[in-house]
Amino acid sequence: MAILLVPESLSRFTNGRSLEVFVQTLNEFPEWLKKEYNALYEVIFFGERLKGFVNLYLDDCAVTHRVREPLPISGSSSLRLVTSVSGG
Repeated sequence: MAILLVPESLSRFTNGRSLEVFVQTLNEFPEWLKKEYNALYEVIFFGERLKGFVNLYLDDCAVTHRVREPLPISGSSSLRLVTSVSGG
């Protein structure tokens, strides 16, 4: 089980808390999120890709453009969503 850290801007979709993610590889994450937290999935994904305002990190490595790859996720891993701020 990994932990998904959710920024405050998206916390309304997770009741203000981080999530326990039950996947073994990164490419399983979108389907898991769609099943367990569909509202959050709909906000951050466009088809099979993350929307442009969202970045995803796996243990401090940017994996935004690798979300469909079978990268291993260990029980001690953390996933982190980072959103862009608009309005400059």
